[in-house]
Amino acid sequence: MAITAATLTTTVSESITLNGQTFGNTITKTHTSIKDVMVRTVPVTASTDLHVLYQSEPTNPEGGQSFRSDDIKYVRITNTSTTAADTLNLVIMNEQEQEVLHLLNPGCSLILNQHGLSLKLDASSSADFTGDLTNQFNDNEHDIIKVSAQANNQTIDVEVFVAAT
Repeated sequence: MAITAATLTTTVSESITLNGQTFGNTITKTHTSIKDVMVRTVPVTASTDLHVLYQSEPTNPEGGQSFRSDDIKYVRITNTSTTAADTLNLVIMNEQEQEVLHLLNPGCSLILNQHGLSLKLDASSSADFTGDLTNQFNDNEHDIIKVSAQANNQTIDVEVFVAAT
């Protein structure tokens, strides 16, 4: 029996009251035609080795924790620790093996959507982040192919949610 596609609904909401005035917003997005979902909790240690959370490939993935880059529609990575010192180092790699490091604080999440041609890097030492950035980086756009993690203090349980078509 084939998997029937479904719609994933995600909601991001903020709310704060300062001096009696409430600020915030709620954004709801639907992601259609989802057929593949991976949800797992990964214990990530503070060793020198990176722990692969998931991978993507431009063409045909081998399955398991690997997806086709263009099929990934939504990813949430959550540092489930409640200890202030437990920052998580996330390493996002593109197909040119260029990497970006993102520090994820305890109790916080990082949401990634599109993976195909979504990681644009300027390899020069004089990046100019002004003007039309989309066109400026067009020659340097690559698929996200791997997201890995490393704890900076002690083992952290990291929740990973991936939805793909």
